[in-house]
Amino acid sequence: MLRKRRRKRRRSYAWALRLRDDDPQVQALDQEAWLGLCYARLFAEDARKRRKDALSEDGAVEALTAGDVAEGEWELSPVQVNTRIKRARTVLFGERGERAIFNELKRIEARRGQPPRRCAAPGCSKELPLHATARRRYCRGSRCRVAALRARRRSASPQFEPHAAT
Repeated sequence: MLRKRRRKRRRSYAWALRLRDDDPQVQALDQEAWLGLCYARLFAEDARKRRKDALSEDGAVEALTAGDVAEGEWELSPVQVNTRIKRARTVLFGERGERAIFNELKRIEARRGQPPRRCAAPGCSKELPLHATARRRYCRGSRCRVAALRARRRSASPQFEPHAAT
C-alpha cells in the first residue's frame, strides 16, 4: 500500500515583520538571535514583494534562499543562516507553532500603547511581560508564586459553613 506524501509546508517568516525594534523581547535578544531576526525579516520582505509581483504581469520571481543570504554575508553557510533564524524564533516565542505565535503577536500589538502591568503580589514591583495573557497577574518570582497559589486557593475553596444539626 502506497502512502501519500504530505507536502512540506513553506516556512513563514511574517512574524519577523510584526515585531518592532523597541519591543522589550527584541531588545533582549543576543547577537546571534538578533541576526536571525534580521534574516527572517529579509525572507518576509522578499515573500511580500513576490506576492505583489505575482499579481502583476511580470511573472514569477525566484524566492530568496538561505544560500543567497549566506553569500552576501561574511562567508556563512545556509545552515548557519537557518540556525540563527530558528534561534531568534525560539528565544522570542519558545517552541510554539505558527498559530500560537500569531495569537501572541496580536496580544503584544494590543498592549503596545498601554502602560506596563505590574505584578499583583504584595511588595513586588516587577513588570509583567508584554506576551502575558490578561489572566496573568503575577510574575515568575518565588515570592509571587506563593502569593498566586494562596490567591488561587482562596478563590477555589468556598467558605465552609458548619452544617446545621437537624
